[in-house]
Amino acid sequence: MFTVIIANSKPSFDYIKTFKTNPQDGILDVLIISELSKKKVLRYLFQIIRGRYENLPQTSIFPTRKITIKTAAPLPFSIDGENFGETPVEIEVVPKKLKVIVGRQRQF
Repeated sequence: MFTVIIANSKPSFDYIKTFKTNPQDGILDVLIISELSKKKVLRYLFQIIRGRYENLPQTSIFPTRKITIKTAAPLPFSIDGENFGETPVEIEVVPKKLKVIVGRQRQF
């Protein structure tokens, strides 16, 4: 199993703390988990949910402004848990393209 998680902001639900993101910095945070058995996926998934992903074996974490995901055969991908399309897919930060109204007490 191969998993790629890309984030630009914290999820709206607090129990998953995948990244220390800032939606204003123009950077995507990418977590790649590669070639894990089902048993290891369950073990590591619990650690990711708890926010402990930095030192997991078989993982890579890096910042980027743009990422392209290509696969040998088209594979489905989802955005916010909804099926969105198939690979290949290119994801890029476009600074200041989305206006969001937030409260004065916002925290990133």
